[in-house]
Amino acid sequence: MKLWDIRIGGVVKEYHKSLGEVMDVDFNREGKHFVSASDIANENVSEKAIVVWDFATQLPLSNQVYLEAYTCSCAISSLGKYLRGTV
Repeated sequence: MKLWDIRIGGVVKEYHKSLGEVMDVDFNREGKHFVSASDIANENVSEKAIVVWDFATQLPLSNQVYLEAYTCSCAISSLGKYLRGTV
């Protein structure tokens, strides 16, 4: 996953993990963390992953993988205390 800065028109950070297609991203208010929701589809299996990332270190802090038949989305609550994942 690549983070683009539209002001300079280029990539400023890269986040490496076998994520498949990233479906949704949300940042917390402070900009320290963000969450991504992705879809990894194989022959007869579809895995969804919700990953919480540390913005500065580019490392995953939490990784939840589950089997579902639908696309997922994610959001951080306005107070930054909760993470919502929707299937």
